[in-house]
Amino acid sequence: MELYSADFLEKIDQQFSFIQLIPIAVSIIDVESKCFVKYNDKFLKTFDLDGERAILPISNIVLNNLENGINESANDEFLWWFKVSSDKAILTRSSSKLFEIQHRKLFLCTHYHIYSKDMASLDVNDDENIDPNYTNSLVFISEIFDRLPIYTFVISEDTDEIIYINNIVKEKLGCNKKEDCKKKCGDLLKGFCTKACLPEKMGENEEYKLDNLWLKSYSGATYWINGHRAKLVTFLDITQTKMDEEALLKQASFDEMTGIYNRSMGMKFLNVNYEKVKRGNGLFTISYLDMNGLKFVNDTFGHNEGDIYINSVVDAIESSIRKTDIFARLGGDEFVLIFLNCNYYNAAKVMKNIMNKLAQLTKNNNEKYDMSISYGLHEVNTDTKLSMEEILKSVDANMYYMKNEYKRLKALKNKANE
Repeated sequence: MELYSADFLEKIDQQFSFIQLIPIAVSIIDVESKCFVKYNDKFLKTFDLDGERAILPISNIVLNNLENGINESANDEFLWWFKVSSDKAILTRSSSKLFEIQHRKLFLCTHYHIYSKDMASLDVNDDENIDPNYTNSLVFISEIFDRLPIYTFVISEDTDEIIYINNIVKEKLGCNKKEDCKKKCGDLLKGFCTKACLPEKMGENEEYKLDNLWLKSYSGATYWINGHRAKLVTFLDITQTKMDEEALLKQASFDEMTGIYNRSMGMKFLNVNYEKVKRGNGLFTISYLDMNGLKFVNDTFGHNEGDIYINSVVDAIESSIRKTDIFARLGGDEFVLIFLNCNYYNAAKVMKNIMNKLAQLTKNNNEKYDMSISYGLHEVNTDTKLSMEEILKSVDANMYYMKNEYKRLKALKNKANE
């Protein structure tokens, strides 16, 4: 049985493709299995590995100075030594809870400072070879993150001032100066400012809307930078993901041709508001309506003209109702209207206004065909005893009564014109 599914590995490849852009060795470590699941070319060269994917257990590389394994709960940066061979070691800095995919916690680790010396004599607690002016400086941060498509900020924990922004922040957000960034990104970053927010209000793993962008925070790890504690805050651009989600939601909720709610959403709103009224809260009036003569228009003038007729009726209705009212297409030439907090009398006035607009459209169309609707109305309030099914039967019967009257009068008119 494979350790990871193909879907998981594909998501890893997609989400962490950017690590190939980093000029130092980078790896992704799975906390649960303690395996390297992805790494960049620099990592492969460092460890003398070939280019094929290999799930490498950390135990195969021999991990020194990490008695309890991966410290998943650590909040600050920490240093590890990896012994690769008898004369090569690699120092790793990392922080916890950077990413999560399919409920697996993953570390993004950057590896640097490779030493060629006798590992037997190496004191893993000895940091004499670590240059604090490099590894704990904005120079080191900028060398990594200026090349990445990740929105990156460094915030001083002493002053809450932004002390670093990477290139993509400057380019995409138009923040050429840190002062501009503070104004533009204040709401985005306030969840990471220790002086402004309590710890439980930290904005890690949350989504933010900034202009036309959707950003998701993936870390707010604390580092020692230039001798002071600072928070490294990173955001991934999830705009395309959000657009895809909205497209799927729209497809599932709205009628493609008219742009109004579809049958499923219309009936869902109807049931929700019925239950709300039954609990003693508010009232609404429902209208079932059916376009008159759509089949005649389709058969006589073609389906394109029929679509124009449908959209003309939808426009007339939308321009007559309130934004709070619910309008859905049940299918074909049938629609439902839910007038929220509106009694029968006021709903009837709206329907009369719609009929007048359609009559005017018929005249504007040189009376090529009759644009009109048949409809039924039923008020639902706290005194209503009927079930939702009984209400729908009642309003449907009222609509068909009106349609039969329309057909009878139409037949008399046609006979008179013969």
